[in-house]
Amino acid sequence: MSVTASNLDQSIAGDIVEICGYWRTMSSRSFRVGRSVTGLGLFAIKPIKRGAYIATYRGRRITTEEADRRAARGASYMFEVNKRWTIDGSPRWNAAR
Repeated sequence: MSVTASNLDQSIAGDIVEICGYWRTMSSRSFRVGRSVTGLGLFAIKPIKRGAYIATYRGRRITTEEADRRAARGASYMFEVNKRWTIDGSPRWNAAR
C-alpha cells in the first residue's frame, strides 16, 4: 500500500481526533490537517463553537528561563503559560503541538 500526502494527513487527523476526544464535541469534522510554513497543522474549515474542546497541549512544565535556553538551541513547540512557566510540547505524543 502506498502512502500519499492525503492519506497521511487523513491518518494524522484520525489520530488527533481519537487522542483528544474531539469527535465527542462536534457532530462532523470542523478541521483539516494541512501543511504550513512550520509543518503540519490543524485548520478550521467551519466555525467552532465557543468553549468547544479541541485539544490539550501536553508536555513537561519548565521555567521560562529554561524555555528560552531551549529556544536558543532551536527548540520549537513551547507554550508560555505565564511569565514563570512554559510547557515544552515537543514530545511526539503531544497531539496539540
